[in-house]
Parts: sequence; structure tokens; C-alpha cells
Amino acid sequence: MEFFRELPGLLVVLILAVMHRFSEHVVFKISAAVMALGIAGLCASGSGKVPAVFFMVIYAWASML
Repeated sequence: MEFFRELPGLLVVLILAVMHRFSEHVVFKISAAVMALGIAGLCASGSGKVPAVFFMVIYAWASML
């Protein structure tokens, strides 16, 4: 269970290493779009546990950017 808790932080480090040359505005727009995708996916995932965990990780990752 610790893996799912730590995964968004690890993803932030990896993605920010790739996006270090983008301006703050571009990073914000990407983050907002991915957060919206995570929320929409969470709403649409229904009662499935695996999709719900996946979309929660996506939302948490984007909120840390």
C-alpha cells in the first residue's frame, strides 16, 4: 500500500526533470488539464477499484506540479 502513496511524488520528480525548460504558465496549464482528466476519470470510473486508484494517482500527481 505504501507504493500507491509514494507513486505521485516519484512521478513529479521524473516529470519535472523532463519539463524543466517549460515556463511556469505551460506547467500550470498541463497540470490543470491533467487534474481535470483525473477528476473526470474518477467520476466516470464507477465502482471499479483499479480505475479509481489509477485516476486518484493521476489527480494527486497533477496537484503536486
